[in-house]
Amino acid sequence: MGFFTARERAELGESVEIGKDGESVRHDFAPRRRPREEDAAGHLGSLMQRVAKAALQETDDLIAELRRRRERLLSESARVQREIIDYAKLSQSAVQSTKTIIERLSNLKKFPDAQAISEVHFQREARRKRGQGIHAANRPHVRRSS
Repeated sequence: MGFFTARERAELGESVEIGKDGESVRHDFAPRRRPREEDAAGHLGSLMQRVAKAALQETDDLIAELRRRRERLLSESARVQREIIDYAKLSQSAVQSTKTIIERLSNLKKFPDAQAISEVHFQREARRKRGQGIHAANRPHVRRSS
């Protein structure tokens, strides 16, 4: 019994023939052969090498990525440390400025009230100007033209 019918054989052309057993035989394809044990071992070795190569490449890529991340973390750590130092300097400067302001304000409390000082100053100025006015009256009068 053949695999192909007579009509199918005609469609396939001359590439298919009926063999001795009544099975169809194609001449345009190489017959299937069983791999020898040497070939199978070589094929298996080749397959193992490809798998191992891929795994090693992936491992190398991961190691390279981890090294890049380590370098980035180290540089980021150094940057954060610099910023902490700058912040500490700024904070120390602010504390020193605050102490200076407090010291100067406490020195102002030792003096009389600013309003009282200004009133005394204005009274002295008024007296001085009045005193100049008296002396000006003793001078000869100069006419001004209007």
